[in-house]
Amino acid sequence: MECIYPEDVRELKSFIRERRDLGNRPIYIFPCGGDEKEHVSRKHLRGYLKRAKSPSLHNVICLTAEDVATRNELADLSLVQQEAILADICDWILIFAESVGSICELGIFSSLPHALRVTSVVIDERYKDEKSFMADGPVREIEKSGKLLNQVFYANFDCVFSNPKLEAFINDLRDHIKNDGGERRKYNDDVSNLNVGSLVHELMDLLQIVGPITSADLLNLYCELKGFTAKSKMRISSPTLQADMKSTVSISFEQVISIMDAVGIIRQQKRARDRARDKLYLTPAVHLESYFMFKSTDSREFARIRSRILLRKRRKGIWGGKNVYC
Repeated sequence: MECIYPEDVRELKSFIRERRDLGNRPIYIFPCGGDEKEHVSRKHLRGYLKRAKSPSLHNVICLTAEDVATRNELADLSLVQQEAILADICDWILIFAESVGSICELGIFSSLPHALRVTSVVIDERYKDEKSFMADGPVREIEKSGKLLNQVFYANFDCVFSNPKLEAFINDLRDHIKNDGGERRKYNDDVSNLNVGSLVHELMDLLQIVGPITSADLLNLYCELKGFTAKSKMRISSPTLQADMKSTVSISFEQVISIMDAVGIIRQQKRARDRARDKLYLTPAVHLESYFMFKSTDSREFARIRSRILLRKRRKGIWGGKNVYC
């Protein structure tokens, strides 16, 4: 592996958590809504999270799914299958039912049990007391589910945070996920059954430490740290896709990387000295303030490992983005 030595791997293994700590790990929100050229709800949500000063909202990241459908690596997956995988990657789905597409997403997620348990919806306040298929169908399914992460909000779509219930819920989102959705995020310890959501968290951890890195080296490092000796047996699972939709489609490591790139949490770029070649390096597009599978990350020893690897990369001309060397 480029610029990563056996002693680095050996030392990193000593920082892998033995128990889950859901307190300050990264949280991914999947906001669904209309075209942002015409609708401002999702933009307001991202702005609210960006301005938030509460420690509980630090490390809360909004995924963007518009580019997923354009990826060649995902061409064999339907749009519904792609969104099923996204549902397993995110910790909370918030649907702004403001367009044809978002209302379709409401129907899909409310009918898939694994996705339903983390789905909430915002409805235009003008339709609060109206009878409709949406109200008596998908919205009622969310209400009936009764999980902490199943909420129905009514708001003015021009200013969704005028609803104090929605604002209060988002402010306490980390606690809600910890109390109701925490068991969805288990460490992967079986190479033949890797949960796609947990895998994304684990890969983001590694990219924060060793990126820029090629996809092949990232896979090798991940397997070494996990003690997976048979990569040929690797199977990536999506409960929403495979259990709820009964799909037999397989998910490749390359498809997971493509999804992470498409939703905006990583970037793929060429090495500064290698612009003419096809070799791509992965870097994080967001800066994590905490880690999912590593402990004691604020220690001097952990910082020393990361600094040592990044220094080798810089000397070799492997330059990263703004979220790498910081």
